[in-house]
Amino acid sequence: MSIWLKLFGKKLPRKIVEGDNLINYWRDIYTGEPKWKTYTTQGLSGKKTNYRFLMNGGKMLCQELAGLVFAEPPTFGVDDDVRELLDKNRFNENARVWLEYALALGSGVLKWLVKDGELVIDWVQAGDFIPVSYDSRGVYEADFLSTTVHDDKEFKVIEQHRQEDDGYRISLEVYENIGNEDYRKVDPARAGIKQSLWIAPSKMFEVWKTPVANSVSMGSPFGMSIFGTAVDTIQQLDMAGDYLTEEIITSGRKIIIGHSMLQRHFPSSKNNKPSMAYYDKNEKVYVAFDDAEKESMQPTAIDFDLRIDEITQTINTLLAILSKQSGCSDSFLSLDGKSMKTATEVISENSKTFRMKKNIENSLTYTILNFLDSLKIIGAECGIKTTNMEYYIDWDDSVIEDRNSRANYWNTRVQAGTGLLEDALIELDGLSEEEAVIKAKQIRDSRAVVDVGLWGDE
Repeated sequence: MSIWLKLFGKKLPRKIVEGDNLINYWRDIYTGEPKWKTYTTQGLSGKKTNYRFLMNGGKMLCQELAGLVFAEPPTFGVDDDVRELLDKNRFNENARVWLEYALALGSGVLKWLVKDGELVIDWVQAGDFIPVSYDSRGVYEADFLSTTVHDDKEFKVIEQHRQEDDGYRISLEVYENIGNEDYRKVDPARAGIKQSLWIAPSKMFEVWKTPVANSVSMGSPFGMSIFGTAVDTIQQLDMAGDYLTEEIITSGRKIIIGHSMLQRHFPSSKNNKPSMAYYDKNEKVYVAFDDAEKESMQPTAIDFDLRIDEITQTINTLLAILSKQSGCSDSFLSLDGKSMKTATEVISENSKTFRMKKNIENSLTYTILNFLDSLKIIGAECGIKTTNMEYYIDWDDSVIEDRNSRANYWNTRVQAGTGLLEDALIELDGLSEEEAVIKAKQIRDSRAVVDVGLWGDE
């Protein structure tokens, strides 16, 4: 049962309960704990629980998309104090991980947290917040869940953000774990919390949702997982990956041997287990009781043809379907090492992967800028100096290009006379203008050819 249901029970709206259940379902898939991870088989020894070897396509997809968006840090046009604040919070590094979680779970929240008088970014995952008031423009009020331990006791803390005429009222409710995952509401002081109510002049959070329509739960304030419509494909992918592993395990070399080459183990009579025949590979000498048996004592190898190519082709087909269902080009994911396409495929105007990347960037830009704009109201209380400048974020799409395509581009420009060798060295090798001039001269000198004529005359 969801922790929210345990704390609030039937008080939660149906859409919230439905959305929270989906988040938990998607989290299980992303973390490698889907419902199909185990399966039961019936054999001579009875029922047996088996565990699949998983491909974990959901994790693979989210990781690659988040890495694509943050392949290079975006450029922020913000005040100096705001830039310093972002650097202290290791924004680009944490944002990539947070985005990966948000893509998997459908939503994520950026929230300001005041800690020791300083502003800290709280990277909230879906499942740790529930919207309270919202419309098509966004979420205005919400509850946030966190866990704390005090005096060796676990407490769940609900941080409630509610709109008022003069800003936002932020209050805390605390629930103590009394065992067996049961909770009771207690005074915040019991959890070591000194202040449980304060007023903020502005909203302290922004909710981000994946830029895809939630076709699983229409009307839900939560977003939909980027692989929300591809769950069946992920399940088939895990089954194919498990089949590949089983193919390798079961295709080990086997032999047919004569009966005299077997030894028999007799277990203790107390357990009433039957004797077992086995082959001792360390045995050096075997005895044949008659001449006719000698022929059967010649081991015969049984070789199995591995169907790696067929299974790999199946996996690649499923990866292509998963990519397509998730809004990317069908070649975005692949098992042949040619996946995670570099510049030429991704940057193409006709690439679905590129369009998905831009959709994610555009929605992130809106959320992050609204989040940073709140500093113009709340920042002064924490020593953050701001101006009236309009903040912006610049996503550098050119960084997706692979080194070879960039080198080919500049080589063509230089050879055609439409680009300078110095400029190419600056772009490709990161040299300063002075360094590029020196290196370009060295390259030209090394390529210089003296025409000595047909017979060696200059």
